[in-house]
Amino acid sequence: MSVAAPAVPPSQVSPNRVPPSHVPPSQSSGDEGVVQSDLRVATKEEIRELSQIDSVKFTAAVLLEFTVIGLAVWLSWTHFTWWSYLLAVCIIGPRIHALGVLMHEASHYRGYRNRKLNDFVGEIVAFCTTASLEGYRKNHFAHHRHLNTDEDPDYVRNLLTGEFIFPQPLRTILWTLVRYGLGLKTWQTFTDYHKTEQVKDVFRNCRLVGRRFRLAHVQFGREIIEVATFRAGQDGDEAPEHQT
Repeated sequence: MSVAAPAVPPSQVSPNRVPPSHVPPSQSSGDEGVVQSDLRVATKEEIRELSQIDSVKFTAAVLLEFTVIGLAVWLSWTHFTWWSYLLAVCIIGPRIHALGVLMHEASHYRGYRNRKLNDFVGEIVAFCTTASLEGYRKNHFAHHRHLNTDEDPDYVRNLLTGEFIFPQPLRTILWTLVRYGLGLKTWQTFTDYHKTEQVKDVFRNCRLVGRRFRLAHVQFGREIIEVATFRAGQDGDEAPEHQT
């Protein structure tokens, strides 16, 4: 069994060293648990080349995804059977995920050089993923600024879920994919998230609110992230009146 390694802050990782959980044990140098690696950081020139804005390709990608979704809906509507409906679901699901990828690009202003146009198209794309471009951008930029720390909202959201503790054995990863693919994880996804009490134990800047539906308010600077867990607290357990 593999053992989860603690997250290593980006500031402690040099260009030629990576955390031991990212490379085979045979490459370990024995230097305080840090290993030597051939990995390197991309140069500014390489990053700049990969970050070029191509509005034509971005527009074509957006139109392609909406066209595929529209055709799948049309097929299911005009030739409705159980298999056509299932086929449409299997087609539309990945395309919505693809729209999420395009939303990510727009959040980094990589869709169009005109930022107003970029945000206008980005909001349309984001709407199909049940998100908003502005909300996603705030969350995602905080993720980039505070990667894998208690100020990283994505890290906070997944910290106490076992599926996001790595490394994991290959059989565990494959079994997780099978359960998601067969829909066996649907109920757990909506009902079995981490408990608010667990969030409070991890983050000192957390406040529990509510009675029937307990919520955790985790403060990051001036921002407050609300975590809904759909779990009730113990009888008589009242939310604290101040931050801990």
